[in-house]
Amino acid sequence: MAHRLDRRAFVKTAGSVAIAGVLRPSSALADTETQLMAVSTPLALFAYKDVQLHEGPMRRQFDENHARFLNLDDDRMLKVYRQVAGLPAPGEDMGGWYDLDGFSLERNDFHGFIAGHSFGQYVSGLARAYAVTGDEATRKKINNLVKGYGDTNERGRARFETLMGLLPALSLRPDGAVQLAALRKAANADDTGAALDAAIEKMKALAPA
Repeated sequence: MAHRLDRRAFVKTAGSVAIAGVLRPSSALADTETQLMAVSTPLALFAYKDVQLHEGPMRRQFDENHARFLNLDDDRMLKVYRQVAGLPAPGEDMGGWYDLDGFSLERNDFHGFIAGHSFGQYVSGLARAYAVTGDEATRKKINNLVKGYGDTNERGRARFETLMGLLPALSLRPDGAVQLAALRKAANADDTGAALDAAIEKMKALAPA
C-alpha cells in the first residue's frame, strides 16, 4: 500500500536530512575529502567524428561550407600575414575587412578594418570538417595553412612587438592613429626593418610639444 507524503512532512524530513549532513562528525568529513569521486556530468559534447548528418538541409549546409572553405585559395588567405612579415605575398586580396589597407575613420571606410580577422575561423571550420569526413585534401590544406601562418609569425614577430610597444605613447598623441598607420606601412616596406627604424625616429622628432 502506497503511503501519501504531504508537503509539511516532506519539508520536515528534508530539513532533518540537511541538518544531519551539516552536523556530521569532523572525522566523516575528513574521510570524504580524501576519497576520489567519479562525477557524471548531465551533458557532454559528442566528438565530431561520432556525429553523422543524414540527407537534409543541415547536411547540405555542411557540405557547401566544407567545399567553400576547401576551395579558398591559400595564398589569398595568407596574403595579409605575409605582407606584414615582409614576405612575398602572391594572390589576390580577399576583400572587405580582411585586407591590410584602406581603413580610415576620417573617410568612414572600414575596408581592411580587421586584417585577416577570419583566418582562424576558416582553419577551425576545416579542422571540424576533417574530423567528420577524414578527407585527406582537407588535412593537407590545414597543414599548409598552419605552416604558412607559422612562417609569417616568426618573420613578423619582432616588428609586431615593436609596434605594440609604441601603442601607449601613440595613444596620448592627437595624431596617434595617423602615426600608427605610417609605422605599419614602414614595417612592411623592407625585409631588414630599416624603414621602420627610420619612421620611428621621424615620429619622435615630430612629437607634439
